[in-house]
Amino acid sequence: MKSILPNARTLVTINEPYGEYHARGRGAVHPLLYAEMVAQAGINFDAFGIEIEMGVPRPGMFVRDLFQVSNMLDRYGALGRPIFLTAAGVPGRWLPDPSDESEGRLNPSEAGQWRRPWDPELQAEWMEAVYHVALSKPFVESIAWGNLADLHHTLPGGGLLDDMLRPKPAFHKLQQMREKFKRK
Repeated sequence: MKSILPNARTLVTINEPYGEYHARGRGAVHPLLYAEMVAQAGINFDAFGIEIEMGVPRPGMFVRDLFQVSNMLDRYGALGRPIFLTAAGVPGRWLPDPSDESEGRLNPSEAGQWRRPWDPELQAEWMEAVYHVALSKPFVESIAWGNLADLHHTLPGGGLLDDMLRPKPAFHKLQQMREKFKRK
């Protein structure tokens, strides 16, 4: 890919940054140790891609508070490479969603809650709070939301747009934040 797009950035993605799988499996390497090994091994890459999707009962995806998110980012940022949040997201609903990738097997009510049960307004509040935490870190270079729309989505109601492609509160909040941080 570098030969075709020489200016393209190469990312090493960490999709379970908290490393809960490490406690369950023998021989598993904690993601922070893995990231440290990659950073020191002389491998040519530009940044770490970190995925922060939470709010469903799946290993690594239970709800975390803002302090835990901030601490996790600081730990990866201490490795001396830029951080790209490549998939941030939480559910936009409190109940399972039969149209998501799990076909309704993920129940957000079983994964903890942040302030109150998940709904579209809380999803927007979480996005704003996590984006502010991430943007306060000098080593975080970009943030991407994990699901554009509630079509083939990984989290119940996790899109910025609903299944009819209508903007949800998180979409509007993102637009407000873009205006706030726009360069003039």
